[in-house]
Amino acid sequence: MQVADRWHLMENASAAFLDVVRKSMLAIPTVIGAKTNKSWTTHLR
Repeated sequence: MQVADRWHLMENASAAFLDVVRKSMLAIPTVIGAKTNKSWTTHLR
């Protein structure tokens, strides 16, 4: 009984963690693109 409870806790925690990571991953290209474009334009000046 105790092992099953620990397994479910870990399963739920890892699922929640992966959901947060997936949602955060959506913003990464935007942030990287903004910083890359900004640094690129400073090199052009």
